[in-house]
Amino acid sequence: MLILTHIMGCIWIYIGKSEPEGWVQKFFTGLALPNYDPNVNLEIFLFDYCFTIYFNATYYILTTITTTGYGDITGTTTSEYLFSMCVEFVGLTFFSFLTGTITIMFSGK
Repeated sequence: MLILTHIMGCIWIYIGKSEPEGWVQKFFTGLALPNYDPNVNLEIFLFDYCFTIYFNATYYILTTITTTGYGDITGTTTSEYLFSMCVEFVGLTFFSFLTGTITIMFSGK
């Protein structure tokens, strides 16, 4: 589960960085960072905050997989919405598998 979360988090970061209106840009625009200038090269700025981006991506993936979904980080582009739907499907599959396994354990079969 941790490896899956890591891989999906990295994909979420890639999608967010690859589009100018992606979640990474929206996320940092919403923060009050003293040295953030949207006119400066985003790659240079993101290197300074790579752990922040990674932890927020991992947080988003975990809350989406577990169907909690707080809504503080959301997709803003079509590709982000499509990826979010895939993550939700993975979470649904995992939850169904887990529920089935627990049911079999307690049924004594």
